[in-house]
Amino acid sequence: MDVIAHILSYCPGITSEPLEVLSMYDGMSCGHLALDKLEANIRRYYATEIDKYAIETTQTNFPDTIQLGDAFGVREDEWWSFFARRRDEK
Repeated sequence: MDVIAHILSYCPGITSEPLEVLSMYDGMSCGHLALDKLEANIRRYYATEIDKYAIETTQTNFPDTIQLGDAFGVREDEWWSFFARRRDEK
């Protein structure tokens, strides 16, 4: 997690801009932990994960995480429609 935080620290705006994060193969949300360590402003955090224990851990620690299911769903139009709806809500 420290390595991820170090790498992310070089991304412009990582701590000054509100972030919408898409974490593919999220696991237990180490990316979220790294962003928290950097004190990033996470507006929304989307995750793809299928392991029920990893999802349970994520939802316990970060209940606002929006679970999108299996990452292989990107092949289906319905999966992407979620993002179109979110964009229209802005």
